[in-house]
Amino acid sequence: MYAISIEQAEELVQKFETGTLPKIEWTHEAHLIAGLKMFLTYKEKAFPEMKKRIIYFNESVGTINSESSGYHETLTVFWLWAIKQFCELKNITQFDVDAIDELIFYEPLSRRTLVEEYYSEAILLLPEARRRFIRPDEQPMVGVDYFLNY
Repeated sequence: MYAISIEQAEELVQKFETGTLPKIEWTHEAHLIAGLKMFLTYKEKAFPEMKKRIIYFNESVGTINSESSGYHETLTVFWLWAIKQFCELKNITQFDVDAIDELIFYEPLSRRTLVEEYYSEAILLLPEARRRFIRPDEQPMVGVDYFLNY
C-alpha cells in the first residue's frame, strides 16, 4: 500500500501548478512531491520552473510574496538540490508511486529541519535569502550550481 497513488500525486501537482490546490494542502510532503516532479521533468531547468510555479501558487491562494513571507529562493534551491541528491542516491529516474513513496519516507527529506544542517536561522531569515539564493553557512551543498546556471 502506497502513501499516495500516482493519480493523486499527478492531481496534486496539477492543482499546485494551476493555483487550485487548497493552501492547507501545500504541506512539506506536497512540496517534495511537486519538487520531485519538477526535477524529473525539467532537470537543470527545474529551479526556474519551480520558482515560477510557487510564486503563481502563492498569489492564487492569497499568500503575499514579500521580504517576510511567501516565496523563498534559498529554500527553493535547497529543497530541489536535496531532491536531486536523493534521486541520484536512489537511482530515481521516473515519477511513479515507488519514487514518490521512497521520497516521502526517506528520513532526511521527511524532516523539514534538514535545512538547519546547512543554514543558520540568521541566514534563512534574511530578506535577501528570499530574493536570491545564498550559499549555506553551516556545510556546503556540493553540486548546487547544477540549478544556478539557467
